[in-house]
Amino acid sequence: MKIKAFSSPLSCILKCIGFLLTVINKKIILAVAFVAFLNGCIQNTAMLGPAYTFSTSGSVLQTGLSYGSNKVYTKYKEEKNDKELQETMKSEKRNHELKNLLKAQITKTRKKLKIIN
Repeated sequence: MKIKAFSSPLSCILKCIGFLLTVINKKIILAVAFVAFLNGCIQNTAMLGPAYTFSTSGSVLQTGLSYGSNKVYTKYKEEKNDKELQETMKSEKRNHELKNLLKAQITKTRKKLKIIN
């Protein structure tokens, strides 16, 4: 005895949708696991771009250009970050000097007020 509700095309579509959702969830979980476990491997893949360029184009000149441009870009970003850090340090130093000046003025004013009272 067959139950007709489970052999309809609609039930087949629902089974396929359920299967696809399971596969997608597994892929997401696997991707998150890869990101978590391989997070420290990023600095070792610096030569991956030029190696890919060489394997696709076969040109050493293009590979060197790719590697050199990556190095120039990273050096530029590091210098920019260093300059921003130095500017932040200078502004913090100025803020500290300003706070000290204000504290000195406040203490002078308090002393004057105590003399008057």
